Amino acid sequence: MTHTFQEKVQSYDFNEPDWVWRDGRLWSLRYDDGFTQKEDPLAESQHVFIEGNQLLQRWQNRDTFCIAELGFGTGRNFLNCCQQFTGPKLIYWATELHPLPANILLQVHARSPLQYLSNQLAAIWTTLQPHGLQIIKFTPSVELHLWLGSSLSGLEQTEMQFDAWFLDGFSPKRNPDMWSPSIITQLARLSQPGTTLATYSVASSLQRDLRQAGFDLKLRQGSGGKRQVLAAVFKKQA
Repeated sequence: MTHTFQEKVQSYDFNEPDWVWRDGRLWSLRYDDGFTQKEDPLAESQHVFIEGNQLLQRWQNRDTFCIAELGFGTGRNFLNCCQQFTGPKLIYWATELHPLPANILLQVHARSPLQYLSNQLAAIWTTLQPHGLQIIKFTPSVELHLWLGSSLSGLEQTEMQFDAWFLDGFSPKRNPDMWSPSIITQLARLSQPGTTLATYSVASSLQRDLRQAGFDLKLRQGSGGKRQVLAAVFKKQA
């Protein structure tokens, strides 16, 4: 018996739903926090992560560029990178502890500039194993290395050296494990001089831990009602 693409997507789920839609915004019941800001989440992705890491200027001059994201979520940052990537090869390594079902990915990106790529991601989503590292040839120039499990366990099991970090988990108050000193120690271990980092969070504890780990910090103008966001460059192992 064959199944249509839509039937496959709708029947697939990794775990019990822990999210709801609130005023058009996807909301996590587990963490009591939104997956994105309410207004123009694609512009937020561009400002905080693409521009915060100066990716458009950097990735075209490298044979292989490696990005790591903690908190894959709806895949918006990944898809936004795929749409704009112009270099020879991108490895996008990401962690996600609670993957959304594929049909929600489709709904989130419906009628957005990322819709076509999200359809491709959702089709792949139905083939994933529920735990561990999955390596996916997403486009001829982009590989997705997706760790399904805790960010700390994924970081501890990789030896990759990254060029840019996206810290995009739920807020430190809602999900402190994602922002713990143990996580920051791993970020430093897997960074090299010049590795950049970007995040929407400007929590004082995060800034302190990043500085202690060897990152130089810069507060940037925020977006979507957020006053400031954070960018950083790794200088040396502390």
